[in-house]
Amino acid sequence: MVKKQNTHWQTVLTIILGVTLLALYAVFLFVPQLRVLEEKKDRIEERTAFLVKMEKGYRHYAQLEEQDAALRAQILSLSEKVPKSMDKPEIIVAVYNKAKKNEVVPISLNFEDVQDKGLYKLLPLDFQCEGSYNNVMALISELQQDPAYYFTLSGISFQQEEDQINAKMRLFCYSYND
Repeated sequence: MVKKQNTHWQTVLTIILGVTLLALYAVFLFVPQLRVLEEKKDRIEERTAFLVKMEKGYRHYAQLEEQDAALRAQILSLSEKVPKSMDKPEIIVAVYNKAKKNEVVPISLNFEDVQDKGLYKLLPLDFQCEGSYNNVMALISELQQDPAYYFTLSGISFQQEEDQINAKMRLFCYSYND
């Protein structure tokens, strides 16, 4: 009976020892490693998402490079068609500044296409303004004497409105070919 009791205790101790070892394994080895595995899994998912984003970005970058090349070709084409001396924004600024300087109110400035005349290029423009007769005439004179642009007056029409006139002018801006 002592031997049976001893075996019974041995079995109970073996079970307790086994459960203790399993608990120690779970607490000290399995759970920390499980956290490490989860962290690595999250890191892998993050890197995979980043890789997918980079791949899409690379495709997008390739498209952007193609667009860049196309736009550069268009810039070259436009710069050949419109010489720098006929840069429309600069002409607009020059005409409007001269109008304001001569106390003339600019109403509109419209451009047509640049015409290649062989040795020179011609940019027709229609300018409408309002002011006193003397101020409008001073503006026309100043435009024709502008050292930056070669303006000529092709035609002009006036409408009298009390002490002001409304002038519609047809101007040509010339530029020599390089």
